[in-house]
Amino acid sequence: MKNAFFSTEDLTVQFGGLIAVDHFTFEIQEGEIISLIGPNGAGKTTAFNAITGFIKPSEGSIRFFGQDLTGLKPFQIAKHGIIRTFQQTKVFPEVAVEESIRMGAHKIAEKGLMAILANSLRYQKKEKEVLERTEQILTVTSLREKASVLAKNLSYGEQRLLEIAVALAAEPKLLLCDEPVSGMNPEESRSTMELIRALRKQGITILLVEHDMSVVMDISDRIVVLNYGKKIAEGSPKEVSGNQEVIEAYLGGSLK
Repeated sequence: MKNAFFSTEDLTVQFGGLIAVDHFTFEIQEGEIISLIGPNGAGKTTAFNAITGFIKPSEGSIRFFGQDLTGLKPFQIAKHGIIRTFQQTKVFPEVAVEESIRMGAHKIAEKGLMAILANSLRYQKKEKEVLERTEQILTVTSLREKASVLAKNLSYGEQRLLEIAVALAAEPKLLLCDEPVSGMNPEESRSTMELIRALRKQGITILLVEHDMSVVMDISDRIVVLNYGKKIAEGSPKEVSGNQEVIEAYLGGSLK
């Protein structure tokens, strides 16, 4: 675990007498696409919230590049390069696509008031970096033609892509996507999967929560399964799809 790119050890989240995540230990190696799956109420989103600082763990630790991030606030964790999207689309409806992405680039656009007022060379350089980053993201997410469109006027699938685009603007090393293809039609799902693969090629490690098992089985290097907050299986798509405990957790349904 000490040499893992990212890891949790005995991560536990308890709400009163309810244990939502129960001593959850797993790791991610750099460059992997990992899916976290499980039935409704298994603790997947709670684990995401704990990893990204939206919930403080009751026990356990979270480590990234060997550094303990346990208990840090979301903005502090984001500064380390762990960025997430959400189960429910969160975009600014009255903001155009390009401006939304530029807003997401706050991490590389850090600047002081005096630098802005003086229009210093450093500020100009940062602004150029933001513009270049925005252009790259518009291209990789296929949102270039929608750059001037308000977020509220995008299709649902395009809004989901915009949320990923905004997350990319913060330059993630580890990107957590909570149900990225939820509500999408098959064509939109395929496009999103292609995007995720392209992001991996760019050096971004991906952790997914996803209910669409066809997507999970097709895109994942490894799959981690939660049930009632406990990890019940971990392995390749083939290994997990044949795991009897996993099949029983999904009420006897096939994962293939």
